[in-house]
Amino acid sequence: MRTLFNLFLSAGFLLLFQCASGQGKSLTSVSVPFILDHNRMLVDAEIQRKDGTWREVRLWIDSGNPTFFMSEPLARDLGIDLSVQKNSTAGIPNLDVDPPTGIRIGGKNLSFENVKSKVIFQPFWLFSTMHNDANLPSTLLKKYHIVFDYPARQLTIADPGSLKPRGIPFPAIVHPETGIVQLNYR
Repeated sequence: MRTLFNLFLSAGFLLLFQCASGQGKSLTSVSVPFILDHNRMLVDAEIQRKDGTWREVRLWIDSGNPTFFMSEPLARDLGIDLSVQKNSTAGIPNLDVDPPTGIRIGGKNLSFENVKSKVIFQPFWLFSTMHNDANLPSTLLKKYHIVFDYPARQLTIADPGSLKPRGIPFPAIVHPETGIVQLNYR
């Protein structure tokens, strides 16, 4: 009986710790500031390394590209094996890799399931010009309700159906595979 009581007590403390630390609950919506650099939005995020630790990154919100691109330095720090690129006589310009195991923005975990990912070796300026580590591709953005608030310089990422749309509706097409948005002007 005492063992059963200790088990329940331990489980209770674990649940209390998870709730207090924000683990065990999933945010449905988060709003974070973004930076405008050459009219491109950049947002701070975290990506999980292979050893389970988290690394701070700056992501370019890239609504016109379905593939997750990451820089070579980020890939190395995440623990991605880049030896294929070094050993290739063909000089692979980009390397297909598995998507990150974890990525979060403002504490909200994002799903990179079915998002193609590449390490980009060239052109290097893609990352150095805006001081970003990777991009946030359209295939990820299409999974969420996204609000770009330019006057407040704020990005909101929410689970579908968790926010009530505001403003004036405007006809648009979202490509079902790439997530790239096409506005329908008349």
